[in-house]
Parts: sequence; structure tokens; C-alpha cells
Amino acid sequence: MKNANQGLRASRYIGGRALAMLLLASTHLLVGCALLPSPAYEAGWRYGRVLQIGGADATFPRAALDCRDLSASGQAYALVKLGASVAQSRRTTFGSSSLRYAIVRVASGATIRVDDIVQVNIGQCDKHMVRVS
Repeated sequence: MKNANQGLRASRYIGGRALAMLLLASTHLLVGCALLPSPAYEAGWRYGRVLQIGGADATFPRAALDCRDLSASGQAYALVKLGASVAQSRRTTFGSSSLRYAIVRVASGATIRVDDIVQVNIGQCDKHMVRVS
């Protein structure tokens, strides 16, 4: 009887380990798919927070991306901070980009204010930012 109980315990142990490994593998697959970048991210769109608004000749802090066109009079621009602090508020990841600040065009007639959450296309300066909240 002792050998039968040991065999039963051994089969339960092996079955339990196999189930645990199966669950672990499926969890990794699910999480891996959830972390794939979205098509918008792949197209260059990033979330950011508006820090400052001004014209093309306004004094903005240095930014890695500066889309100002000094010949466009009357065009408004915004300094946008991209990064982890914005990502946490939007529950979105940014990756390890060194781009943290961008100066981008504000669409004419758009109501963009300081502290608004926006999306900015870091690959194409001709794209206007999009207000998210």
C-alpha cells in the first residue's frame, strides 16, 4: 500500500508541475502579445503633455525635435514633454527613446492649452498634434 501511495503522490507531483509549466508558458505568450507596439506607435505617434505655447519666434527650451518654420507668421507652436510621467497618466509605454521634448505645430483653430495631453508624431513635422484630453 505504501508503494501505491508513493506512486500516486509522484504522478500528482509530475502532473502539477506540468500544469504549472503550461500556465507559465501561456502567461508569457499573453503578456508578450500585449506588449507589442500599436500601429499608431509604429507610425511615430507618441503621447505628451503641453508645457508651453507660443509663436515661431517664442523662446522655448531646447528640444530634440523642433518643427518650427520661422517663415510661417502667426503659426502657433507648443513645447510638449514626452515620456514616462505622461505614459503613467495614460497607462501607455514609450520605450527607451531619448526624445523627451518636442516643439510642434498647433493646428489653426485648435484649442490646445498648457497641461493638455496630446499625441505628437515624432517622425513627421507636417502632422499637427492631436488633443487627447
